[in-house]
Amino acid sequence: RGARLTDIIILVVAADEGLKPQTIESINLAKEAGVPVVVAINKIDKPGADLEMVKRALADHELIPEDWGGETICVPCSAKTGVGIDTLLDMVLLVADLKQLKANPDRLGVGTVIESHLDPGQGVIANILVNAGTFNRGDAVFCGSACGKIRTMKDSAGKNVSEATPSMPVQITGLDEVPEGGQTIQVFPTLEAAREKTQAFKLASSSKSVNKFEQASLMNLMGRLKTGTLQHLKIVLKADSNGSLEALKSSLQKITAKDVAVKIIHSGIGAVNESDVLMAGTSAALLIAFNVPVVSNATDTLSKSKIEFITDKVIYRIIEKVESIATGMIDIKYDQVLVGEGKALKIFYTGEKMQIVGLSVVSGNIQKGAQLKIIRNDRVAGSGKVENLKEGVYEVNQVEEGKECGIQYKGESRVEVGDALEFYMTVERK
Repeated sequence: RGARLTDIIILVVAADEGLKPQTIESINLAKEAGVPVVVAINKIDKPGADLEMVKRALADHELIPEDWGGETICVPCSAKTGVGIDTLLDMVLLVADLKQLKANPDRLGVGTVIESHLDPGQGVIANILVNAGTFNRGDAVFCGSACGKIRTMKDSAGKNVSEATPSMPVQITGLDEVPEGGQTIQVFPTLEAAREKTQAFKLASSSKSVNKFEQASLMNLMGRLKTGTLQHLKIVLKADSNGSLEALKSSLQKITAKDVAVKIIHSGIGAVNESDVLMAGTSAALLIAFNVPVVSNATDTLSKSKIEFITDKVIYRIIEKVESIATGMIDIKYDQVLVGEGKALKIFYTGEKMQIVGLSVVSGNIQKGAQLKIIRNDRVAGSGKVENLKEGVYEVNQVEEGKECGIQYKGESRVEVGDALEFYMTVERK
Protein backbone atom coordinates (compact mmCIF):
# COMPACT_ATOMS: atom_id res chain seq x y z
CA ARG A 1 0.00 0.00 0.00
CA GLY A 2 2.83 2.37 0.85
CA ALA A 3 4.62 1.64 -2.43
CA ARG A 4 1.50 2.49 -4.42
CA LEU A 5 0.87 5.64 -2.42
CA THR A 6 4.29 7.23 -2.69
CA ASP A 7 5.88 9.13 -5.60
CA ILE A 8 9.55 8.43 -4.86
CA ILE A 9 11.00 5.61 -2.77
CA ILE A 10 14.22 6.12 -0.83
CA LEU A 11 15.66 2.64 -0.37
CA VAL A 12 18.12 2.54 2.54
CA VAL A 13 20.79 -0.17 2.26
CA ALA A 14 23.58 -0.72 4.79
CA ALA A 15 26.99 -0.52 3.09
CA ASP A 16 28.42 -3.20 5.39
CA GLU A 17 25.52 -5.67 5.09
CA GLY A 18 24.04 -5.38 1.60
CA LEU A 19 20.53 -6.48 0.66
CA LYS A 20 18.41 -8.26 3.25
CA PRO A 21 15.17 -10.20 2.51
CA GLN A 22 13.04 -7.19 3.57
CA THR A 23 15.07 -4.95 1.24
CA ILE A 24 14.50 -7.32 -1.69
CA GLU A 25 10.77 -7.38 -0.88
CA SER A 26 10.76 -3.56 -0.90
CA ILE A 27 12.52 -3.54 -4.29
CA ASN A 28 9.90 -5.90 -5.70
CA LEU A 29 7.08 -3.75 -4.31
CA ALA A 30 8.64 -0.64 -5.87
CA LYS A 31 9.04 -2.32 -9.28
CA GLU A 32 5.47 -3.62 -9.21
CA ALA A 33 4.13 -0.17 -8.30
CA GLY A 34 6.31 1.49 -10.97
CA VAL A 35 7.72 4.00 -8.48
CA PRO A 36 11.20 5.53 -9.03
CA VAL A 37 13.82 4.47 -6.47
CA VAL A 38 16.68 6.50 -5.03
CA VAL A 39 19.12 4.28 -3.12
CA ALA A 40 20.75 5.65 0.04
CA ILE A 41 23.81 3.49 0.74
CA ASN A 42 24.11 4.15 4.46
CA LYS A 43 26.85 3.44 7.05
CA ILE A 44 29.73 4.28 4.71
CA ASP A 45 31.69 5.36 7.82
CA LYS A 46 31.82 1.76 9.11
CA PRO A 47 35.02 -0.28 8.62
CA GLY A 48 33.31 -3.08 6.65
CA ALA A 49 31.56 -0.79 4.14
CA ASP A 50 31.68 -2.12 0.56
CA LEU A 51 29.90 0.08 -2.00
CA GLU A 52 30.69 -2.21 -4.94
CA MET A 53 29.16 -5.20 -3.16
CA VAL A 54 25.94 -3.25 -2.61
CA LYS A 55 25.85 -2.09 -6.24
CA ARG A 56 26.35 -5.64 -7.52
CA ALA A 57 23.43 -6.82 -5.38
CA LEU A 58 21.24 -3.95 -6.61
CA ALA A 59 22.13 -4.78 -10.22
CA ASP A 60 21.12 -8.41 -9.62
CA HIS A 61 17.62 -7.09 -8.81
CA GLU A 62 17.40 -4.83 -11.89
CA LEU A 63 18.38 -1.61 -10.09
CA ILE A 64 21.42 -0.67 -12.21
CA PRO A 65 23.42 2.20 -10.64
CA GLU A 66 23.99 5.30 -12.77
CA ASP A 67 27.77 4.92 -12.69
CA TRP A 68 27.28 1.41 -14.10
CA GLY A 69 25.29 2.76 -17.03
CA GLY A 70 21.85 2.35 -15.44
CA GLU A 71 19.17 4.75 -14.23
CA THR A 72 19.19 4.12 -10.48
CA ILE A 73 20.61 6.98 -8.42
CA CYS A 74 22.81 5.66 -5.59
CA VAL A 75 24.02 8.08 -2.91
CA PRO A 76 26.70 7.00 -0.40
CA CYS A 77 25.88 8.55 2.98
CA SER A 78 26.07 8.23 6.73
CA ALA A 79 23.13 8.88 9.03
CA LYS A 80 25.62 9.12 11.91
CA THR A 81 27.98 11.79 10.50
CA GLY A 82 25.58 13.44 8.05
CA VAL A 83 27.88 12.91 5.06
CA GLY A 84 25.91 12.67 1.79
CA ILE A 85 22.51 13.61 3.26
CA ASP A 86 22.38 16.95 1.41
CA THR A 87 23.25 15.15 -1.84
CA LEU A 88 20.50 12.62 -1.17
CA LEU A 89 17.91 15.38 -0.72
CA ASP A 90 19.13 17.10 -3.90
CA MET A 91 18.71 13.83 -5.82
CA VAL A 92 15.14 13.45 -4.53
CA LEU A 93 14.34 16.96 -5.79
CA LEU A 94 16.01 16.15 -9.13
CA VAL A 95 13.86 13.02 -9.59
CA ALA A 96 10.75 15.01 -8.65
CA ASP A 97 11.59 17.60 -11.32
CA LEU A 98 12.35 14.97 -13.97
CA LYS A 99 9.13 13.06 -13.24
CA GLN A 100 7.17 16.36 -13.04
CA LEU A 101 5.58 15.34 -9.76
CA LYS A 102 2.92 17.98 -9.28
CA ALA A 103 -0.51 18.26 -7.67
CA ASN A 104 -3.21 20.90 -7.88
CA PRO A 105 -3.86 22.53 -4.47
CA ASP A 106 -6.80 24.58 -5.78
CA ARG A 107 -9.45 21.87 -5.63
CA LEU A 108 -11.36 19.85 -3.03
CA GLY A 109 -8.95 17.69 -1.06
CA VAL A 110 -8.30 14.02 -1.85
CA GLY A 111 -6.07 11.90 0.36
CA THR A 112 -5.32 8.39 1.58
CA VAL A 113 -5.76 6.97 5.08
CA ILE A 114 -2.44 5.60 6.34
CA GLU A 115 -3.81 4.28 9.63
CA SER A 116 -6.65 5.00 12.05
CA HIS A 117 -7.89 4.11 15.51
CA LEU A 118 -10.50 4.97 18.14
CA ASP A 119 -9.32 7.14 21.03
CA PRO A 120 -11.47 7.19 24.23
CA GLY A 121 -11.01 10.95 24.60
CA GLN A 122 -10.91 12.26 21.03
CA GLY A 123 -13.02 9.73 19.12
CA VAL A 124 -11.85 8.52 15.70
CA ILE A 125 -8.31 9.59 14.82
CA ALA A 126 -7.09 9.12 11.25
CA ASN A 127 -3.60 9.75 9.88
CA ILE A 128 -3.89 10.77 6.25
CA LEU A 129 -1.63 11.86 3.42
CA VAL A 130 -2.92 14.56 1.07
CA ASN A 131 -2.67 13.47 -2.57
CA ALA A 132 -4.27 16.51 -4.22
CA GLY A 133 -6.26 19.62 -3.34
CA THR A 134 -6.46 21.15 0.12
CA PHE A 135 -8.04 19.96 3.37
CA ASN A 136 -9.30 22.67 5.75
CA ARG A 137 -10.42 22.42 9.34
CA GLY A 138 -14.24 22.23 9.26
CA ASP A 139 -14.41 20.51 5.83
CA ALA A 140 -17.00 17.78 5.31
CA VAL A 141 -15.28 14.52 4.31
CA PHE A 142 -16.26 11.08 3.01
CA CYS A 143 -14.14 7.97 3.60
CA GLY A 144 -15.82 4.66 2.75
CA SER A 145 -18.30 3.85 5.50
CA ALA A 146 -17.20 6.90 7.52
CA CYS A 147 -17.98 10.59 7.14
CA GLY A 148 -17.97 13.75 9.24
CA LYS A 149 -16.48 17.21 9.61
CA ILE A 150 -12.80 17.74 10.33
CA ARG A 151 -12.78 18.89 13.94
CA THR A 152 -9.02 19.13 14.52
CA MET A 153 -6.00 18.80 12.26
CA LYS A 154 -2.35 18.35 13.32
CA ASP A 155 0.83 18.15 11.28
CA SER A 156 3.59 15.53 11.69
CA ALA A 157 5.10 17.55 14.56
CA GLY A 158 1.81 17.52 16.50
CA LYS A 159 1.13 21.21 15.85
CA ASN A 160 -2.43 22.36 15.13
CA VAL A 161 -2.89 23.51 11.53
CA SER A 162 -5.87 25.00 9.70
CA GLU A 163 -5.10 23.53 6.25
CA ALA A 164 -3.18 20.69 4.61
CA THR A 165 -1.86 20.84 1.04
CA PRO A 166 -0.56 18.13 -1.36
CA SER A 167 2.08 15.71 0.05
CA MET A 168 1.40 16.88 3.62
CA PRO A 169 0.72 14.20 6.30
CA VAL A 170 -1.85 15.22 8.91
CA GLN A 171 -3.82 13.70 11.75
CA ILE A 172 -7.53 14.51 11.77
CA THR A 173 -10.48 13.92 14.07
CA GLY A 174 -14.21 14.19 13.42
CA LEU A 175 -15.11 11.01 11.51
CA ASP A 176 -18.06 8.99 12.82
CA GLU A 177 -16.45 5.56 12.16
CA VAL A 178 -12.92 4.16 12.02
CA PRO A 179 -11.93 3.92 8.31
CA GLU A 180 -9.69 1.19 6.96
CA GLY A 181 -6.06 1.85 6.09
CA GLY A 182 -5.60 2.49 2.39
CA GLN A 183 -9.06 4.00 1.85
CA THR A 184 -9.47 7.26 -0.07
CA ILE A 185 -10.73 10.28 1.87
CA GLN A 186 -12.40 13.12 -0.04
CA VAL A 187 -13.66 16.60 0.80
CA PHE A 188 -17.33 17.24 -0.14
CA PRO A 189 -19.09 20.60 -0.45
CA THR A 190 -21.54 19.77 2.35
CA LEU A 191 -21.89 17.22 5.15
CA GLU A 192 -25.21 16.07 3.63
CA ALA A 193 -23.45 15.23 0.33
CA ALA A 194 -20.77 13.29 2.23
CA ARG A 195 -23.45 11.36 4.16
CA GLU A 196 -25.28 10.46 0.94
CA LYS A 197 -22.04 9.12 -0.51
CA THR A 198 -21.42 7.10 2.66
CA GLN A 199 -24.91 5.58 2.52
CA ALA A 200 -24.37 4.60 -1.12
CA PHE A 201 -21.04 3.02 -0.16
CA LYS A 202 -22.64 1.02 2.68
CA LEU A 203 -25.44 -0.15 0.39
CA ALA A 204 -22.92 -1.35 -2.20
CA SER A 205 -20.83 -3.00 0.52
CA SER A 206 -23.79 -4.97 1.86
CA SER A 207 -24.27 -6.75 -1.47
CA LYS A 208 -20.61 -7.06 -2.43
CA SER A 209 -17.55 -7.95 -0.40
CA VAL A 210 -15.18 -5.02 0.05
CA ASN A 211 -11.39 -5.26 0.41
CA LYS A 212 -11.43 -9.00 -0.25
CA PHE A 213 -8.99 -8.62 -3.14
CA GLU A 214 -11.61 -9.59 -5.70
CA GLN A 215 -9.28 -8.40 -8.47
CA ALA A 216 -7.01 -11.36 -7.54
CA SER A 217 -9.81 -13.92 -7.85
CA LEU A 218 -9.66 -16.57 -10.56
CA MET A 219 -12.97 -15.34 -11.99
CA ASN A 220 -11.60 -11.80 -12.36
CA LEU A 221 -8.33 -13.01 -13.91
CA MET A 222 -10.15 -15.23 -16.40
CA GLY A 223 -12.52 -12.38 -17.29
CA ARG A 224 -9.55 -10.12 -18.05
CA LEU A 225 -7.91 -12.93 -20.04
CA LYS A 226 -10.99 -13.31 -22.26
CA THR A 227 -11.27 -9.55 -22.86
CA GLY A 228 -7.56 -9.25 -23.67
CA THR A 229 -6.79 -6.88 -20.79
CA LEU A 230 -4.58 -9.39 -18.92
CA GLN A 231 -1.09 -8.96 -20.34
CA HIS A 232 0.88 -10.37 -17.39
CA LEU A 233 -0.10 -13.24 -15.13
CA LYS A 234 1.57 -11.99 -11.96
CA ILE A 235 2.87 -14.37 -9.31
CA VAL A 236 3.99 -14.06 -5.68
CA LEU A 237 6.07 -17.18 -5.01
CA LYS A 238 7.30 -18.75 -1.74
CA ALA A 239 9.32 -21.96 -1.49
CA ASP A 240 11.14 -24.08 1.09
CA SER A 241 14.68 -23.68 -0.27
CA ASN A 242 16.82 -21.80 -2.78
CA GLY A 243 16.99 -24.84 -5.04
CA SER A 244 13.22 -25.26 -5.14
CA LEU A 245 12.71 -21.54 -5.66
CA GLU A 246 15.08 -21.34 -8.63
CA ALA A 247 13.59 -24.48 -10.20
CA LEU A 248 10.08 -23.10 -9.87
CA LYS A 249 11.01 -19.67 -11.20
CA SER A 250 12.73 -21.23 -14.20
CA SER A 251 9.77 -23.51 -14.98
CA LEU A 252 7.14 -20.81 -14.49
CA GLN A 253 8.97 -18.34 -16.74
CA LYS A 254 9.05 -20.95 -19.52
CA ILE A 255 5.25 -21.15 -19.63
CA THR A 256 4.07 -19.82 -22.98
CA ALA A 257 0.59 -18.56 -23.74
CA LYS A 258 -0.67 -16.63 -26.74
CA ASP A 259 -1.45 -13.29 -25.13
CA VAL A 260 -0.20 -13.60 -21.55
CA ALA A 261 3.31 -13.60 -20.08
CA VAL A 262 4.07 -15.01 -16.64
CA LYS A 263 5.69 -12.37 -14.40
CA ILE A 264 7.06 -13.20 -10.94
CA ILE A 265 6.72 -9.95 -8.99
CA HIS A 266 8.07 -11.31 -5.71
CA SER A 267 9.73 -14.52 -4.54
CA GLY A 268 11.28 -15.70 -1.32
CA ILE A 269 12.10 -18.59 1.00
CA GLY A 270 9.98 -19.49 4.01
CA ALA A 271 6.35 -19.48 5.11
CA VAL A 272 3.71 -17.31 3.46
CA ASN A 273 3.31 -14.19 5.61
CA GLU A 274 0.76 -11.38 5.66
CA SER A 275 2.98 -9.19 3.50
CA ASP A 276 2.92 -11.88 0.77
CA VAL A 277 -0.88 -12.09 0.96
CA LEU A 278 -1.31 -8.31 0.78
CA MET A 279 1.10 -8.03 -2.14
CA ALA A 280 -0.75 -10.73 -4.09
CA GLY A 281 -4.09 -9.08 -3.34
CA THR A 282 -3.15 -5.51 -4.20
CA SER A 283 -1.25 -6.60 -7.35
CA ALA A 284 -3.96 -9.03 -8.58
CA ALA A 285 -1.42 -11.86 -8.54
CA LEU A 286 -1.51 -15.62 -7.97
CA LEU A 287 -0.09 -16.61 -4.58
CA ILE A 288 1.97 -19.82 -4.79
CA ALA A 289 3.42 -21.77 -1.87
CA PHE A 290 5.71 -24.73 -2.53
CA ASN A 291 6.09 -27.01 0.49
CA VAL A 292 5.71 -24.14 3.00
CA PRO A 293 2.90 -23.24 5.45
CA VAL A 294 0.98 -20.00 5.92
CA VAL A 295 1.85 -18.16 9.15
CA SER A 296 -0.98 -17.63 11.61
CA ASN A 297 -1.42 -13.87 11.15
CA ALA A 298 -1.78 -14.34 7.37
CA THR A 299 -4.19 -17.29 7.50
CA ASP A 300 -7.22 -15.19 8.44
CA THR A 301 -6.52 -12.55 5.78
CA LEU A 302 -6.07 -15.22 3.12
CA SER A 303 -9.16 -17.21 4.12
CA LYS A 304 -11.36 -14.11 3.89
CA SER A 305 -9.91 -13.04 0.55
CA LYS A 306 -10.62 -14.25 -2.97
CA ILE A 307 -6.94 -14.52 -3.89
CA GLU A 308 -6.17 -17.56 -6.06
CA PHE A 309 -3.89 -19.54 -3.72
CA ILE A 310 -1.94 -22.51 -5.08
CA THR A 311 -0.13 -24.68 -2.55
CA ASP A 312 1.53 -28.03 -3.20
CA LYS A 313 4.56 -30.20 -2.45
CA VAL A 314 5.10 -31.24 -6.07
CA ILE A 315 6.53 -28.81 -8.62
CA TYR A 316 4.87 -30.20 -11.75
CA ARG A 317 1.40 -29.89 -10.18
CA ILE A 318 2.01 -26.18 -9.57
CA ILE A 319 3.29 -25.72 -13.14
CA GLU A 320 0.25 -27.54 -14.55
CA LYS A 321 -2.13 -25.32 -12.57
CA VAL A 322 -0.45 -22.06 -13.62
CA GLU A 323 -0.25 -23.22 -17.23
CA SER A 324 -3.97 -24.01 -17.27
CA ILE A 325 -4.73 -20.52 -15.93
CA ALA A 326 -2.39 -18.75 -18.38
CA THR A 327 -3.92 -20.58 -21.34
CA GLY A 328 -7.50 -20.15 -20.10
CA MET A 329 -7.97 -23.92 -19.89
CA ILE A 330 -9.18 -23.97 -16.28
CA ASP A 331 -12.72 -24.37 -14.98
CA ILE A 332 -13.59 -21.36 -12.82
CA LYS A 333 -16.60 -23.12 -11.30
CA TYR A 334 -15.05 -26.45 -10.40
CA ASP A 335 -11.64 -27.56 -9.19
CA GLN A 336 -9.79 -30.87 -9.15
CA VAL A 337 -8.73 -31.70 -5.60
CA LEU A 338 -6.05 -34.30 -4.88
CA VAL A 339 -7.64 -36.87 -2.55
CA GLY A 340 -5.10 -39.68 -2.59
CA GLU A 341 -1.87 -41.14 -3.90
CA GLY A 342 -0.98 -44.75 -4.67
CA LYS A 343 1.69 -46.99 -6.14
CA ALA A 344 1.08 -49.65 -8.80
CA LEU A 345 2.14 -53.07 -7.48
CA LYS A 346 0.79 -55.47 -10.11
CA ILE A 347 -1.08 -55.46 -13.42
CA PHE A 348 -3.78 -58.18 -13.53
CA TYR A 349 -5.40 -57.45 -16.87
CA THR A 350 -4.86 -55.15 -19.85
CA GLY A 351 -7.61 -54.66 -22.41
CA GLU A 352 -7.95 -52.18 -25.27
CA LYS A 353 -8.84 -49.21 -23.05
CA MET A 354 -9.23 -50.90 -19.66
CA GLN A 355 -6.78 -52.21 -17.05
CA ILE A 356 -7.11 -53.90 -13.68
CA VAL A 357 -4.34 -52.66 -11.43
CA GLY A 358 -3.33 -53.75 -7.95
CA LEU A 359 -1.93 -50.94 -5.82
CA SER A 360 -1.17 -49.70 -2.33
CA VAL A 361 -2.70 -46.47 -1.02
CA VAL A 362 0.28 -44.30 -0.01
CA SER A 363 -1.66 -41.27 1.28
CA GLY A 364 -5.23 -39.99 1.50
CA ASN A 365 -7.82 -42.30 -0.02
CA ILE A 366 -8.97 -43.69 -3.36
CA GLN A 367 -12.60 -43.19 -4.36
CA LYS A 368 -14.71 -44.86 -7.01
CA GLY A 369 -15.22 -42.43 -9.92
CA ALA A 370 -12.02 -40.48 -9.16
CA GLN A 371 -9.92 -39.05 -11.97
CA LEU A 372 -6.49 -40.65 -12.19
CA LYS A 373 -3.06 -39.36 -13.27
CA ILE A 374 -0.15 -41.71 -13.99
CA ILE A 375 3.17 -40.27 -12.79
CA ARG A 376 6.33 -41.78 -14.26
CA ASN A 377 9.80 -40.26 -13.80
CA ASP A 378 8.19 -37.17 -12.20
CA ARG A 379 6.09 -36.53 -15.32
CA VAL A 380 2.44 -37.12 -16.17
CA ALA A 381 2.41 -40.21 -18.41
CA GLY A 382 -1.36 -40.45 -18.79
CA SER A 383 -4.75 -39.97 -17.21
CA GLY A 384 -8.09 -41.72 -16.89
CA LYS A 385 -10.83 -42.69 -14.46
CA VAL A 386 -11.44 -45.27 -11.72
CA GLU A 387 -14.44 -47.24 -13.02
CA ASN A 388 -14.53 -49.80 -10.24
CA LEU A 389 -12.79 -50.33 -6.88
CA LYS A 390 -12.23 -53.53 -4.89
CA GLU A 391 -10.73 -54.23 -1.50
CA GLY A 392 -10.08 -57.96 -1.45
CA VAL A 393 -13.10 -59.61 -3.09
CA TYR A 394 -15.53 -56.85 -2.10
CA GLU A 395 -16.56 -53.88 -4.24
CA VAL A 396 -16.20 -50.69 -2.23
CA ASN A 397 -16.59 -46.94 -2.79
CA GLN A 398 -13.42 -45.89 -0.94
CA VAL A 399 -10.11 -47.33 0.28
CA GLU A 400 -8.07 -45.60 2.99
CA GLU A 401 -4.35 -44.94 3.37
CA GLY A 402 -2.15 -47.93 4.22
CA LYS A 403 -4.37 -50.50 2.51
CA GLU A 404 -4.09 -52.39 -0.78
CA CYS A 405 -6.81 -52.57 -3.40
CA GLY A 406 -7.59 -53.22 -7.04
CA ILE A 407 -8.95 -50.69 -9.48
CA GLN A 408 -10.58 -51.02 -12.86
CA TYR A 409 -8.91 -48.18 -14.73
CA LYS A 410 -10.19 -46.70 -17.99
CA GLY A 411 -7.84 -44.56 -20.08
CA GLU A 412 -5.72 -44.30 -23.20
CA SER A 413 -2.34 -44.72 -21.43
CA ARG A 414 -1.16 -47.90 -19.71
CA VAL A 415 -0.19 -48.15 -16.05
CA GLU A 416 3.14 -49.87 -15.39
CA VAL A 417 4.36 -51.55 -12.20
CA GLY A 418 6.09 -48.94 -10.04
CA ASP A 419 4.11 -45.99 -11.39
CA ALA A 420 2.91 -43.39 -8.90
CA LEU A 421 -0.82 -42.75 -9.19
CA GLU A 422 -2.65 -39.58 -8.17
CA PHE A 423 -6.41 -39.52 -7.59
CA TYR A 424 -8.56 -36.40 -7.94
CA MET A 425 -12.19 -35.54 -7.30
CA THR A 426 -14.01 -32.60 -8.88
CA VAL A 427 -15.48 -30.17 -6.36
CA GLU A 428 -17.30 -26.86 -6.72
CA ARG A 429 -15.16 -23.80 -6.05
CA LYS A 430 -16.18 -21.71 -3.03
